Amino acid sequence: MIQEKNNPLDESFSKVIMDMILINDFKKLYNIWLLELDPLEDYINSRQLKNLGSEIRLESERLLKYYILYKHYEMDYNEFEKISSEILSKYSYLTLGDLKKKISTIDIPNDFIVILNKLAHDNGKPPLKKDLKFALKNFINLLEENFQI
Repeated sequence: MIQEKNNPLDESFSKVIMDMILINDFKKLYNIWLLELDPLEDYINSRQLKNLGSEIRLESERLLKYYILYKHYEMDYNEFEKISSEILSKYSYLTLGDLKKKISTIDIPNDFIVILNKLAHDNGKPPLKKDLKFALKNFINLLEENFQI
């Protein structure tokens, strides 16, 4: 964020602004997904349901990675640096299971992870709309329960 030199804002304001932007992005995605999901039908729109499920999984992983950094921000710098470096260096390799192990402060339902994995991988069965609704419900619950902005 660009600041004037004479009266710079405290660093915490920048963090709050960045958090607000990211949280708003997640909320917008959620609302877009609801609109996209509404007209889709099981079996008839399997490809669209699968694509939407994959996107929900990717964004759920991004939300959990952000949560880890968000909650560890106020810890000792060396510990924060270690955690953030690990997440950033392995960013595309961290799975939902890996992320769940790193987050002991929130409850991530195992059913949520199972559904997201099912939606993102070809298991030979068509995705069902009820599974996407379940994933969306858990996504918005994670967002609303863990980010107070």
